[in-house]
Amino acid sequence: MRKYSNAVFATALNILSDFHYAEDIAQDAFFKAWFRLGELKDGDKFGSWLHTLTRRLAIDWVRKNKWKRFESAENVIEFSETETVEDTYILQETRRSVWGALNQLDENHRLAAVLYFISGLNSREISEFVGVSKNTIESRIRRAKLKMKKELFYMAGETLTEHKLGAEFEEKVIKRVLEVACLNLPVSNVEASTQWYVTHLGCTVMRPPQRFDDGNANALIRLGGGGPAVWLRESSDSVKMDFSRNGGNGLTIFELRTENVDEFYEQLGKEGVNVFDRQNSLPCGKYFKVADPDGNTFTVLEF
Repeated sequence: MRKYSNAVFATALNILSDFHYAEDIAQDAFFKAWFRLGELKDGDKFGSWLHTLTRRLAIDWVRKNKWKRFESAENVIEFSETETVEDTYILQETRRSVWGALNQLDENHRLAAVLYFISGLNSREISEFVGVSKNTIESRIRRAKLKMKKELFYMAGETLTEHKLGAEFEEKVIKRVLEVACLNLPVSNVEASTQWYVTHLGCTVMRPPQRFDDGNANALIRLGGGGPAVWLRESSDSVKMDFSRNGGNGLTIFELRTENVDEFYEQLGKEGVNVFDRQNSLPCGKYFKVADPDGNTFTVLEF
């Protein structure tokens, strides 16, 4: 993420011309990329794949928010107690001049310039990120410099560099991903397992089953209303997820809570679900174990 954070930010900024919304889109891009990595068939093309994903998110945002009037980056001024009114005016005029010059460029040349200023990538890396040749990128940067004039070109660099993303941005993305930390379950048939968890446990589908050319298949579901996310990953190996502690009884991989264990137990039994005998012991209280069609086991407890 560190390598591409400012390149993604630059891609969104090129379309939105707003620092704050561009950072939001950059967060969304990394968040969605984390869930959709299974779609990436060639790891060497991660950068260009991420660029395309970010660009689509930014364009979708513009389409959905045509009604929203947001300030362009040229007018966003963060006031400081140490700055005079004159200082603020000069800064605003500088930014207005910079963005006026940038916006005279077409999208491709403007993107090359913005990436050059804040991505932290060299020409070859920018070319791989955008998906064009190195010569094309270098030509676009030269033309942007000529059209903007040298002084404005370097003023643009100073203005944009002030807003480069750092460690705080990475922490925000990581926190957001960790909030939906996932369990991984091996299943023999991802479509059938998704249907089983939705029908019998009331899980919600976060991403429907997908099959890929390399033979992999998976789906993403959420346990309960606010429970953890679970990747159902199709596997040809007959492996079930459970474990034992110190050679004792097997332990389940996760727990679900219900208001009435007896009612839920009877309901699942009628539906033909593989449930084990109910238990009532301290400190757990009432509970029973359930196995999915592949033998993955979990516990249902009363709260």
